[in-house]
Amino acid sequence: MDTFWGHSSTFWVGIEAIAVCAYTVLVVMTLLFIYRQVRIAAKTFQLEAIHRLQELVDDFREDRRVLFTECPLDLALSQAQFPKRPPGRHKITRLGKEQARRAALTPKQVTALHSVSSGLRERAKVVIARLNDIGQLVEDGFVDRRVFLGKYHVMVIQCSHIVEAIRRDEESKRGGNYGQRLLRMRHWAVTYNDICPKHRNSPIEITDGSKRRVIYKSPSPTVIHSLVWMARRWLLWY
Repeated sequence: MDTFWGHSSTFWVGIEAIAVCAYTVLVVMTLLFIYRQVRIAAKTFQLEAIHRLQELVDDFREDRRVLFTECPLDLALSQAQFPKRPPGRHKITRLGKEQARRAALTPKQVTALHSVSSGLRERAKVVIARLNDIGQLVEDGFVDRRVFLGKYHVMVIQCSHIVEAIRRDEESKRGGNYGQRLLRMRHWAVTYNDICPKHRNSPIEITDGSKRRVIYKSPSPTVIHSLVWMARRWLLWY
């Protein structure tokens, strides 16, 4: 039997096997340590992102409060007046005749729009600008859409309905696609509201302190609706 340093080849094979096992354990422990550090860093980054998102939303809290306190409830659009499909990003979307007819402002809404003061209109434009900024961060992946909608989907729906008449009026004066990201944000928000059972059973309202108005209510779930909502909830597809 071959020997080396007084030990047989079987002995050295055993030593080699032990060394391989020790090396494997060392590699696994290193990978686990790296994974733990990356996970901690990711959690820290996520916490910072949520904190920054909270700051962005708080930044125009007073503008939202004034808007909902002073805007007439008649100004808010109904859910039927919004397009079923929001405008695409970097695309020009034209409404068909039937969609345009449904989206048109009612006489009450036109009267309410004319009664809005210039100061209140400026507040609405601030809300549009801030939501537009947040929406761009979400679309570009800097803010997690699930986290954003989980915290603020009701606020997005309420703001979208109350400022839409003003947004359209400003868009007609300016030209282009002013604030259309809000339409996409509303679409995410109502989708999130529909696919979550605990949310879709509660209608979303706005109030001026003395009066209330329901602006959005999820459709009654059919079998097809339920299956689609279940799939979208599982896929996190908002």
